[in-house]
Amino acid sequence: MISKETLEIRWYGLDLLPPNIYNWFKSDCPGKILDQSHGRTDYYLWTKNNPSMSIKLRENVIEMKWKDNHFDSLWLNLDRDPTSFWQGDIERWIKWTHNQPLSSDLQKVIRNKDDNCPWIAVHKKRWQKLYNNVEIEITEITINHQQYWSLAFEMEESLEQSIGRFSQTIKDVYQTTHQLHLDNQQCYAYPRLLLNQFGH
Repeated sequence: MISKETLEIRWYGLDLLPPNIYNWFKSDCPGKILDQSHGRTDYYLWTKNNPSMSIKLRENVIEMKWKDNHFDSLWLNLDRDPTSFWQGDIERWIKWTHNQPLSSDLQKVIRNKDDNCPWIAVHKKRWQKLYNNVEIEITEITINHQQYWSLAFEMEESLEQSIGRFSQTIKDVYQTTHQLHLDNQQCYAYPRLLLNQFGH
């Protein structure tokens, strides 16, 4: 078992990744390229009305994350430019990863396309950069034929890597954008996205 705590913030948009965001990420977003384009399908366990927990099968390994609801979230508000601002909450998540692949039989059960199966297929195509030890990621997402895109920041938390560094990195990256509007209504984690898709 491998466990760690991460600081995260993610925004979502509906439909395909806009070309201007893709071009900004490739050209002007700071950081070292980690992943040019990586496509995969994760399977999330449907947890119904719980936006604070995520259980998924990722590349044959089970991962579980839960939000630290006792963490005093930092409100991010970058509205120096009235035509372009980001707003949302930085969250702490506790991540647990099993260090052995799931058995092939259980993988088949999870990947079953039966309508009664509680596992939801989430198709992702993502691009990543690393800046100040913070992973910056843009992703194209497809869930049940519905398309989304996202911009996310994630950093493993430690004494040396604090929320101050994390928030400053986001501010540095923000300064390279042009008229990119990301508001609090777009800011949440994958469990909330699944709730939005299937919870009505």
